[in-house]
Amino acid sequence: APANLDSVTQLYACQYAFCALHKNTSLTCWGSMGLAIGGPMHSSSSAGYLDVPLNGIKRVFSTSRCFLAIDLNDEAVHCWGGDCCSGFTPSKATNVDTVFTNSHDFAIFRKDKTIFAFGSSIQSTKPATN
Repeated sequence: APANLDSVTQLYACQYAFCALHKNTSLTCWGSMGLAIGGPMHSSSSAGYLDVPLNGIKRVFSTSRCFLAIDLNDEAVHCWGGDCCSGFTPSKATNVDTVFTNSHDFAIFRKDKTIFAFGSSIQSTKPATN
């Protein structure tokens, strides 16, 4: 584990890595299998390694091999890890109410009652039903 874990407010895990959310809303991730390298990380791509600081994070969700970061504005700003980030589109991942996961997929339930789902086995945008 990295040395800078003294101000952690929440810890997240997947099968091969961990992420720690700090009081200052930054994220530190570490592990293996291409999910994390150690220390604060981010990437400009929609999936893969994290390599620059990721700040302003409110919540993190995980599948067995991926992480999804939600920022202070309730937007999904980054997905990284394995193929469970397939189909992640930041412009569709806004207005996040909550996120549901299974082992390979994410489903973002938006405040407008629509769902944006993506992952290694699904990719769709459908209205929520009652």
